[in-house]
Amino acid sequence: MREVGNIDLRALHPVDVVVTKIGRLDERDQQDIEDCIRAFTLTRSAVARRAHQVEYVGNPENFEYNVEWALRRFFPSP
Repeated sequence: MREVGNIDLRALHPVDVVVTKIGRLDERDQQDIEDCIRAFTLTRSAVARRAHQVEYVGNPENFEYNVEWALRRFFPSP
């Protein structure tokens, strides 16, 4: 058996997970987004701020539409 050196394991911040999933926004992604928001008490402003900071690789118009849809869906106005 070969010895392995130190491993540096990292994970995305939950707000980055949500923003990444907004890009595709299929049914599973929607559930994951809802779960992340609830589990990590993410705010609308944190998600919106991060979504507007990323440089989306796919269709930017589609991404912007998904962002606005997700913000309305997961953070409804009172």
